[in-house]
Amino acid sequence: MSTQITKPTVGGDAGSWGAKNNAALDALAAAQVTPTAVMTAAHAAVAGEMVLSDASAGTFTHIVPTAAAAGMRVGYKKVDTSVNAVILQLQGSDVFNRAGGGQSLTLRVPGHGVTLTSAGGGVWTVDSSDIPLAQTDLRYANTLVNPNALSAWKAGLASRDTARCNILWIGDSITQGYNAGTPAARFVQRATKQLAAKYPVQAGNPAGGYWYPAQYITSPDNVPTLTGTNSQAYYGGPGLSSVVWSVTNGSIQWTVQGTSAKVTFMNDSGGDYNYLQTLDTVAGGGGSILQQTGSTILTTKTFTFAGGSGSHTLKIAQTGGVGHMRIAGVQVFDGDETVGIYSINGGHSTISASVWVGNDASFNGTGQSWMAAAGALYTPSLIVINLGVNDYLSSLSDSPTFKANLQTIIAKYRLGAPNCSYLLVANYEPYAGSATLEPWQNYVSAMRSVAMDDPTVAFYDLSRIMPVSDTTNALGLYHTDKVHPGVKGHQFIADQLANIL
Repeated sequence: MSTQITKPTVGGDAGSWGAKNNAALDALAAAQVTPTAVMTAAHAAVAGEMVLSDASAGTFTHIVPTAAAAGMRVGYKKVDTSVNAVILQLQGSDVFNRAGGGQSLTLRVPGHGVTLTSAGGGVWTVDSSDIPLAQTDLRYANTLVNPNALSAWKAGLASRDTARCNILWIGDSITQGYNAGTPAARFVQRATKQLAAKYPVQAGNPAGGYWYPAQYITSPDNVPTLTGTNSQAYYGGPGLSSVVWSVTNGSIQWTVQGTSAKVTFMNDSGGDYNYLQTLDTVAGGGGSILQQTGSTILTTKTFTFAGGSGSHTLKIAQTGGVGHMRIAGVQVFDGDETVGIYSINGGHSTISASVWVGNDASFNGTGQSWMAAAGALYTPSLIVINLGVNDYLSSLSDSPTFKANLQTIIAKYRLGAPNCSYLLVANYEPYAGSATLEPWQNYVSAMRSVAMDDPTVAFYDLSRIMPVSDTTNALGLYHTDKVHPGVKGHQFIADQLANIL
C-alpha cells in the first residue's frame, strides 16, 4: 500500500529544517514499492514497482533495470504455486551486493519475494529475500490449507454418539490398500481406528466394520468368490467399480466379520429394470429378494446376520428377472450401524482423475452422475480425494487438466453431498523410472491451487514429509515395486491423516 507524502514549505527560520526533511521524505518516497498487476511474462520494472509474477505457465526472466540511479528501489514476488521459477537477471556490468557479485537471482517457491535497492555504480543491494515459513520449516509446511473447510467433518464427529459419521475415501490402488495385507493394515482403516480411539462413543463399537468391494483388480485379501459369467466394470459405487453378470445363476460371496451388511447394487438402464437377486447367509440361512426398480441408479439393501457378531458368509445370487445383476460392494458393520466413525473405501486400482471424470455417467441409461449418487447414498461428513499418481505415472493428463478434473470431481460429489467437507491429499512422489509429462510437484501444486481457489476445500501434502518411493531413501516405507506403500508406509500415512483430522 502506498502513502501520499506532503512536503513542508521551505522558508523563514524553518528553511534549513524544511530542506532537510524534504530530503528525508524524498528518500522515503523512493523506498516505497507499489504492487503491479500480476505478470505472466517478462516485465521491465520502473522505480517503485513490486512486480507480482505468475509462472504457472512456465519459467520466465525479468531484466532488472540497468545502470540505475542510486536509491532506486524495485521488488519482485512469485505469487503462483507451481514449481516453475521466476528469474531476475542483471545485464552489462551490473551485479548484486558487491563488486564481482552474481548477476541472477531465482524465485523458486510460492510466495518468495525480494526487494532491491540500487547503490549506484551498477550495484544492486538485496535488501530482503523473504521465503514463507512453509517453505523453510516443515512445522508450517505441513499445516492444512483451509482448515476451516473441515467444519462439516467436525460437526459430524460431534454427532457420533447418535449418528454414524461417514468418511468416503476416493483414490487409486494406494487408497485401496494394494500390498497392505489385511483390511486392518490399510491406511484408510488404520486412520479410522485411530480417529475412533481419539473420538470414542458412549455405547457401541466406534469403528467396527469395513467396506468390501465387489471388484478387485489386484488381490490383496478378502477377494469375493464369483460364479457365472461376469466382468469387472469401471463405474458405479463409491470407487467407480462393480461386477456385472450378464446371465442368471451368477453369484458373489464374501466371508465377513460383523453384525449386519448393507449391499450396494445398481440399476444399469433406468426405469423399472426388474432383475431379481437373493441376499443370503450360509451361516444364518434365510434370505431376501432384492428388486431394482425406478430411476435410482444406486440402491442398498440391509441384512442383519443371524447369531449377532461373528464370522458370516454373505452370498448374493441372481435368480431371475430381466437384465444384468450389478454389484458394487457391501458395507459390513460390527456394532457400528448407528454410531461412531465409518469409512467407505472407494479406492480403485489403476484409476486416475481423468478416468473418474470420463466414466461418471457410464452405463446407467439415465445420464445421472455416479459420483452424485454415491455422495447422496453414503451421506459422508468428509470426502477425502487422493488421486493423481496414475495421471502422473501414465502421463494421462498434464497438471492443468488434472486440476480441472479435480474441480469437476468435487462439483459432482457436491450434487449429492453439498454439506460435507472435502479434503485433497497429495501423495508422496512415486518413483517414475522414466520420463513423465511434468514433475510430480506440478500435480501437487495443482491440488494445492484447487484449495487456494476454493476456501471450502482443504489440502494436505504428504510429499513434504515422505521421501520419493525409490530405494535410495525410502525409510522402509514402500513396497519393492517403488510405487505403493508397504505396511509401515500405510501406518505412516494413517498417522499423519489421523493427526490432521
